[in-house]
Amino acid sequence: MNIFNKARESMILSQLQTNNVTNERLLKAMRDIPREVFVPEEKIDLAYIDGNIEIYPMRYMLSPMFLAKMIQEARILDSDVVLDIACLTGYSTAVLSKLAATVIGIEPSSAYVEKANKILSDLQIDNAAVLLGDISNGWLSQGPYNVILINGSINLIPNKLIDQLSNGGRLICVENINNIGKAVCYLKQPDSFGRRVLFDASIPLVPGNEEKAEFIF
Repeated sequence: MNIFNKARESMILSQLQTNNVTNERLLKAMRDIPREVFVPEEKIDLAYIDGNIEIYPMRYMLSPMFLAKMIQEARILDSDVVLDIACLTGYSTAVLSKLAATVIGIEPSSAYVEKANKILSDLQIDNAAVLLGDISNGWLSQGPYNVILINGSINLIPNKLIDQLSNGGRLICVENINNIGKAVCYLKQPDSFGRRVLFDASIPLVPGNEEKAEFIF
């Protein structure tokens, strides 16, 4: 077992299972996906740390624990279509691809779109792709989505994303509530939305979401 395989197993045992990540499909996905290939070479030794990794100035790969807990709360079925927002080099997209039927990643940086798709191809993942786009707009043509995941905290949930959920669809994100990060799940119902606070989560803002406002439903 090489050093990264050992680090990955330690991540599962010490970061995920000790923080109530119990979904076996998710644990297997995160055990199978080599997190180290998604970080810059100069930061490869940080791939499995228990924290957010700055991949690019002001852009972060979420810590394994927070990402796993958010994905677990999405309750993804193998028939689901998932939209992965602000996915950077595609680690979250790759993990989601092991759980869902189709995954569309959205990333505003063309360099990282290219890198993400190359990694997905190298890993022989054929049910996921990363597209260049404005993360606040989602990707309407592939919707509606059963699950939307936002990789970062937000002050404002764009209505365009909410509108792209199917009935019964879940949007998982971290909201800044009185300067405290709270992971929340929005559930789309035929005539309304439900909102449930999940857990405290301190993660960086996604780009372009600095405005302070509230989504009203």
